Amino acid sequence: MTRESSRMCWRSKLRTATILVEAIAAERCGATLAEGGWMIGDNPTADIAGGRAVGLRTIWINRGT
Repeated sequence: MTRESSRMCWRSKLRTATILVEAIAAERCGATLAEGGWMIGDNPTADIAGGRAVGLRTIWINRGT
């Protein structure tokens, strides 16, 4: 395995993990990713309000900070 193919494999796994986390978050909100565009974020002003302003469904991740 070359260094470049190793990076591509790592990126592919990271992308898959990200999609799984996003799917779990949507499911916990009673929705699916197949329903359309989503904005998932931890900042109510920048992420959630911004996503809603452009017509996206939103999921707020409350990190308790």
